[in-house]
Amino acid sequence: MPASSSASSSTDSFAAFAEHVDYSLLSQLTPDPEATVNGHDHQVRQVRSGHYVPVTPTPLPAPQYVAHSNELFKELGLSDQLAEDDGFRRLFSGDISVSREPMLPYGWATGYALSIYGTEYDQQCPFGNGNGYGDGRAISVFEGLFQGRRWEMQLKGGGPTPYCRGADGRAVLRSSDVLGRDLRTRKWPDRRRIRCHCRRDIADCIRCRRSTGHSQWPSRRGASARSCC
Repeated sequence: MPASSSASSSTDSFAAFAEHVDYSLLSQLTPDPEATVNGHDHQVRQVRSGHYVPVTPTPLPAPQYVAHSNELFKELGLSDQLAEDDGFRRLFSGDISVSREPMLPYGWATGYALSIYGTEYDQQCPFGNGNGYGDGRAISVFEGLFQGRRWEMQLKGGGPTPYCRGADGRAVLRSSDVLGRDLRTRKWPDRRRIRCHCRRDIADCIRCRRSTGHSQWPSRRGASARSCC
């Protein structure tokens, strides 16, 4: 059971953090029927159906903590002390084996459809039919209730998924991170960076987004797109 969203005490341990889990997406939507049971699904392939693919992130080798957002920690009711917790650090550097009940030992990647002015666009799909469009390096690892609000936490650069187009599934820090902070100062909705780990040549950022639900839109493949706000 998820922790009470009205709790005023600050979450300062990974065990307490895990109690906030509440998988609305996984419980309400349908997984890819061709996916593996344990989430070990990292090879490029066609995803023909389902709303998401269970997948485990690839841990960063020798991760180094860079920074975390004190502002967002406070908004979620998390103690800054949590950033030093070993379990928390391992999870958000891609080691989902540290998950504890009621958490699941895998994350998820979602597919998407692309249309321009109402015309389906699949020219950049490696299979030429749209079955390869999705989160190629973004893996959600947690969804839960914090301070009465639902949040989804995702690793940007968490390793390859079935949607990956041949790269290593990692990401770099770039101007989009700076732009995101600027948008927030202007009170425009944007994904939020909560924490960053990296090694010298690759980075793994955790981004959070507040979710009020999941909208399903039928597509030609029988799959659905998901929108969070």
